[in-house]
Amino acid sequence: MSTLFLLLSLAAHAQEPDTSALSDLGCLACHSTDGAPRSGPTLAGLWGQERPIVREGQTVTEVFDRAALERSLATPRAEVRAGYSPTMPTFELVEAQLNALEATLQALEPPEEPPRHSPPWTLAVAAVLFAFGHMALSSLTLRPRLASALGEARFQAVYSLLIGGSFVWMLWAWYHAPPIVLWTAPIWTTHLPISVMPLVFIGLVAGYTTPGPTQAGQAGKLHDAEPARGILRITRHPANLSMALWALIHLPANGELRNVLLMGSVLALGVLGSLHIDARRAAKDPEGWARFAEKTSLVPFLAILQGRNRFVWSEIGFGRVLGGLAAFGAFVMVHGWVIGASPWPR
Repeated sequence: MSTLFLLLSLAAHAQEPDTSALSDLGCLACHSTDGAPRSGPTLAGLWGQERPIVREGQTVTEVFDRAALERSLATPRAEVRAGYSPTMPTFELVEAQLNALEATLQALEPPEEPPRHSPPWTLAVAAVLFAFGHMALSSLTLRPRLASALGEARFQAVYSLLIGGSFVWMLWAWYHAPPIVLWTAPIWTTHLPISVMPLVFIGLVAGYTTPGPTQAGQAGKLHDAEPARGILRITRHPANLSMALWALIHLPANGELRNVLLMGSVLALGVLGSLHIDARRAAKDPEGWARFAEKTSLVPFLAILQGRNRFVWSEIGFGRVLGGLAAFGAFVMVHGWVIGASPWPR
């Protein structure tokens, strides 16, 4: 029975078109071959079909053939598929590569059913739950009541389940959301993420590896002899602000509604969540918080510029910087596969 199943599987795969010409160029990071929604239009059934494109601000209908393929590769921003952002980079291919692409695209059959999209409100609800669920469940009003009723361990389990569930739901809704373009990103905006993301990863690594009063379960460090050390001298919320910076530098280059909702949620959580933590710490330990806040700032480097603190490189160290850069390099390598878009400027 297992042998028959193996033979049937091999036969099925043998009938599938070879998409190596697409994967070698990174096309499958943004385009599907089965009709599924991605950041770019599906390639299934594209060849020989009419498609709406935007050319010089006008929407026209054009058949996708060899000439259209060559133009889309050489000048991708000149002809953009209607309803999608111009995120495709420029390619300079030789004749053999063009022939391989043409043969592959001709072999891709149209999907049996049109791609299914989740309505935008689904993503909006998930994004709001993810961002504000953190603050609601950890508020001084709700958290003590839930922890008292459930017990601390059960509360933590419920908290993790709800926040983790909303995060997974948000990612699922983002992946299946329709491509509604709000603005076309200028070319310069595509250079922002790759230029600033090293700082984001350094901030995340340094933030999560530096103990401090603003981290979960570490409020007692407000009474340490030196509560603000390392990256906390720069900002008392390094990890939160790093996430907010990630969202901020990606927003200009990603003008689709789904990206605005996703990144807006992370931006709101990073900034408002930091203010929420400040308010909770101040309410529970006014004296300890006042002492800590006097030597730190939410805005990066503000306390140092105002003379309330000083920069001490040795407390951060090369290890955290190298760790952040290594994490950045690793994520660049898998960005296309995980996110569905190339991280490199176009």
